[in-house]
Amino acid sequence: MPADAEAWARARAAKARLEQAILDDPAVSLIDIGLSSPKGAGDEPQELVIQVHLRGVSRGPARDLPASVDGVRVVVVPGDYQLEG
Repeated sequence: MPADAEAWARARAAKARLEQAILDDPAVSLIDIGLSSPKGAGDEPQELVIQVHLRGVSRGPARDLPASVDGVRVVVVPGDYQLEG
């Protein structure tokens, strides 16, 4: 199910709040908004989530990240990105 404008606005505001709290962390390589299936939903409709890309971690819970911000779920994504040259 596509997210509506209100859901996108809520996700953008939640992302901005989370960025203020964790963007200084050197393990954080990127914070973005993506689509993910709700936990335990299998092939059910996707939801907007905040994706926190972290260096040196595997997928799953990490450190002191909240499970959600303003009702938008936070998902950890491994992401040790480097510039290509």
